[in-house]
Amino acid sequence: MLLYLALILSYKCNINEQMKKLNIKQNMQRLALSSRISSKWRPIRITLNYDFLEGKRNYPYTCKNVGQVIEEIGVVCEANDIITEKQISAIKGTLNNVVDFLSHTLKVQSVLDPIKVEIDDENKLEFNNTDLVLIVTSQKIDGALASAGPRMFEDTYRRTIVGIVEFNPSTTPEEAVSENDWNDK
Repeated sequence: MLLYLALILSYKCNINEQMKKLNIKQNMQRLALSSRISSKWRPIRITLNYDFLEGKRNYPYTCKNVGQVIEEIGVVCEANDIITEKQISAIKGTLNNVVDFLSHTLKVQSVLDPIKVEIDDENKLEFNNTDLVLIVTSQKIDGALASAGPRMFEDTYRRTIVGIVEFNPSTTPEEAVSENDWNDK
């Protein structure tokens, strides 16, 4: 619920900036309700994609080297702006905890078709058996732990089906957090 709220708030605050950052082509067609969305309510199925976070795909706003200049967002990268393996592990652990919590808390009318994400002509991803895909990245974000926003919507109810979550390496912890963790270091 908190993640969804964060997605909505981010949408209202900086959707244009978010959409430009991850050059995903939105190729959604309007289809009949019966062919896109189940009539049954089921626990939400969330898929986490870490390709950009792990460096398997290039995210142009991720700091990779000290002194690197990312002109589009006016950033000069410092040592604490580079994501570490411990932080990646903590992000994965935390997001797995969030997905577990949400899948036991939220019910949705399931998306029946694969969710297709076209990053560019050569990078096309397809996600099956999921209701929400979250693409996870890292980026220097002054004054924020993370930023999130929707990227694609299903046409019937305009529910987010693809979102982006950016973690700020300078404020990302090295240990996973769960719903029972109240340690706010």
